[in-house]
Amino acid sequence: GQDHKRRFAALDNSYHGETLGALSVCGSPQWREPFGPLLHGALYLPAPAYGDHEHADLDPCGPRPELGADSPEADRAVALLEEHHDELSALIVEPLIQCAGRMTMPGVGYYRRLAAACRRLDIHLIADEIAVGFGRTGRLIASSWAGLAPDLLCLSKGLSGGVLPLAATLIRAGFEDDFHGPPSHSFAHSHTFTGNPITCAAALASLEVFAREQTFAALPERIAKMSALRRALAERHPQIVESRQAGMVAALTVDRSHGPDDGRLSLALREAALARGVLLRPLLDTIYWMPALNIDDAALERMAAVTGEIIDEVLPR
Repeated sequence: GQDHKRRFAALDNSYHGETLGALSVCGSPQWREPFGPLLHGALYLPAPAYGDHEHADLDPCGPRPELGADSPEADRAVALLEEHHDELSALIVEPLIQCAGRMTMPGVGYYRRLAAACRRLDIHLIADEIAVGFGRTGRLIASSWAGLAPDLLCLSKGLSGGVLPLAATLIRAGFEDDFHGPPSHSFAHSHTFTGNPITCAAALASLEVFAREQTFAALPERIAKMSALRRALAERHPQIVESRQAGMVAALTVDRSHGPDDGRLSLALREAALARGVLLRPLLDTIYWMPALNIDDAALERMAAVTGEIIDEVLPR
């Protein structure tokens, strides 16, 4: 009912997709700039990036739940929300991990502070959990680590186990009125393949597998194993300048000063891994692990060993 609040806010370095609406809230210029004249102008908020820490150990919010709350970036982000709140309809964030943004991790405390500001300033909060939802961070919903309670929650990849394309948007109570109002005011959310029965059947089967195999219950042990491998790798390889992890996502940033330039560095690392039978997709100078949630120890160890080998091959000491 506040027609003047039509602008969106997003985080620097964020990625939300490649349709025009999604691109309008992508904080990374490399995705946004080619389509600039076609996009709506969003407000971009600064976000910190931290390495050598974990958000999702066995402790519900990791060893440092306050991380990012008192950062200069959080101060500036809140100030921008306060300055522009009269025009802002919503803030969209990727909880815990900016995946396409080199797997940066702004810190649980940072997200908590933004969520509190949104509640205080009457700005809706949208959690884009396309990549981080369904156990990827160690919990079903990544937002729960920071207690975000978003107004809208976007899910996809883990929903169908990656077998068929499917996405869902969860809305808090009260939003459903917008789907059933007068035709001139209602939210006409219709797509050609909405409610595809085969895709929905695949998603139901995937959820059954989660329950039957107790996937989430086994995650703490796998997260700890991956963390140990990551830390050991960082200790053995001086080329690794930053190491970070949130749940079943780990990232290793390498010193690129003695290797190929950005584009060729990621390609060289990827090809070296493929030659060893491991599929990795480095993001510029960052090698990341985002394995299947049911990966076994042997596969994790193989992935870590190959990562060390390709670092030494492409970036010799």
